[in-house]
Amino acid sequence: MLNHTSGINDYDHVLFPSYLQGKLDDLEAKRWKTWRPEELIAIGLAEPPTGAPGERLQYANTNYLIAGELLEKVTGQDGQRYITRHVIRPLGLRNTYFPGSFPFMVGPHSEAYEAVFHLAPRWGEYSDYNMTWAGTAGALVSTPQDLNTFFGELLGGRLLPPELLSEMKRTVPVRDGAGNEAARYGLGLLAVDGGECGSGATTAPCSA
Repeated sequence: MLNHTSGINDYDHVLFPSYLQGKLDDLEAKRWKTWRPEELIAIGLAEPPTGAPGERLQYANTNYLIAGELLEKVTGQDGQRYITRHVIRPLGLRNTYFPGSFPFMVGPHSEAYEAVFHLAPRWGEYSDYNMTWAGTAGALVSTPQDLNTFFGELLGGRLLPPELLSEMKRTVPVRDGAGNEAARYGLGLLAVDGGECGSGATTAPCSA
């Protein structure tokens, strides 16, 4: 699930079908709606599989929501609360938090516009949005400084034991429409070729 080779489909195209048509109607209509993880997982699982398990990478938020639910089953704690207690707070990430169903940004922030695949016109300011539709797949607010701290601790080997970090950095190919390898994806990490600067990693989805 963490490297998106599970074959499980996504749910976002079911929630926001107009988005794929270059329209923001569904984003607007569902701005304040609160979603439960099990609702979203059920939608993803009801969609046709994207392939056999392990066959190929196909990014799906459903994978991360299932991982969040598994985390709750294993630890007995809500997944977002567990991540807060065991990652966010110990690393001192003071401006990083899960907003839950609270739809407003806390403190100074830039405005968030949706350009619909960069097609004109540039519609929709979405700083205020109920992000429960993303859950443990990405409903997280942070800052560049906190992200730098997180990556420094993670890739510096101070957050995970060496064997787990090594597993996290083991990648599978991300292929474009022609079947060519466009990038490589690990367990929540997208490998980035920085040319003369060397290679690195980001937690951005492989579709970014």
